[in-house]
Amino acid sequence: MKRDMDLIRQLLIKIEDVYEPGMGSINVKSVMIDGYDVNTILEHLRLMNDAGLFQGMQGKQYVTGSTIISIGNLTNKGYDTLEEFKNDT
Repeated sequence: MKRDMDLIRQLLIKIEDVYEPGMGSINVKSVMIDGYDVNTILEHLRLMNDAGLFQGMQGKQYVTGSTIISIGNLTNKGYDTLEEFKNDT
């Protein structure tokens, strides 16, 4: 896999748009980006989590076999990175 900075930019924008104060976490399904499969998005979210761009990533597996993955809101570093992307010409 190659790191896709455009996908990271789109994910930062989506997280900022979707997160509501007091929400705690966001279901990864709510930040899906058209044109990208779930595995590519999850790998990029892992990279973003490693870089400290949002407040943690958690997975919960249910007896039914389904897994819910959630992430926290952007950190200050995430907001700063998003601003850099927005100012990038």
